[in-house]
Amino acid sequence: MFFQTCEGETHPVSSITRIETKYRESNEVFNAFDKLRVHLTTGDIVMAYRHEVDSFSYKPVSSFPANPGTSLVCHDENPEVLYFKPVLGWVVYGSGKVRPALTHGIFDDPHEAWVIRTSDGVVTDENAGWWPSIDAYRAYAIDEKVLA
Repeated sequence: MFFQTCEGETHPVSSITRIETKYRESNEVFNAFDKLRVHLTTGDIVMAYRHEVDSFSYKPVSSFPANPGTSLVCHDENPEVLYFKPVLGWVVYGSGKVRPALTHGIFDDPHEAWVIRTSDGVVTDENAGWWPSIDAYRAYAIDEKVLA
């Protein structure tokens, strides 16, 4: 992933070491409302528009593969019938949010929390829930009307 400076140069996001929103310029403190001062691993300091830097939190900045056998737990209208979609990997957004990557794209439904079955059968969710098996999760989900 890359970002563009105010001068039109392109740099990898991974080269950013620090971003300043306030800095001194000619003995005056500059509050950056539209531009930010970005320090790079090369030692260079560049200016970038705030919207360019703010967009990092809404974009994937890293990814890594999932363990084989990891799957997203899904359901339709009948909460007792669950099915599974393979998770190919994990995507990390600039905000720190982590989402599973599936064959059809990144699971990023703001109205539904993801639930994962790991290769050893343990079930977890994005809110740190943990169940020893899919049957234990199903019983919890039906009882709590999570799958309603």
